[in-house]
Amino acid sequence: ITESSVSGILELNFLPDKPAHAKQIDITLKGVEYVFWTEKHGESTKVHRHKEILICQDICVWRSHDNTYQEINELQFPFQFELPNHLPSSVKFAREESKIYYSLKASMKQESSMLKFLGSTESIKIRCPITRYSLFPTISNPTHFSNYDDPSAVSRGIGYSLSLEHNVF
Repeated sequence: ITESSVSGILELNFLPDKPAHAKQIDITLKGVEYVFWTEKHGESTKVHRHKEILICQDICVWRSHDNTYQEINELQFPFQFELPNHLPSSVKFAREESKIYYSLKASMKQESSMLKFLGSTESIKIRCPITRYSLFPTISNPTHFSNYDDPSAVSRGIGYSLSLEHNVF
């Protein structure tokens, strides 16, 4: 699988008369594998479920310089997550009971409007489908297969010679 990444720009726009007061903004990439199936044996039914976190990476895209709440009106934060080569593509099966999915979540630690001394976290989460491609490995020398050793096969005209060059299929 070739090197790949998920990148984008988090854009925040607040009304000039209603700015946000924040001290940190994070973006999280999370990949989850969820498997669910049912087995029936006569009258009994057994349900199987498993959830596995494939990746969970956080990036802090902004933090106030003195750890106090700062006023935010309009900001843009570029981000990029490098994907490990072992991650599978997003998959959704027929009834969506088993799936592999990825999501991006932006979280902002902001000042609470009701209790100024307690902060809250606002977040937005979106699905992020990932498709992985892999290149076929190249073979430096062609590989040859041949079979002319079986006299009964050769007498019936069954013998073969096969050469695979460059790519493996």
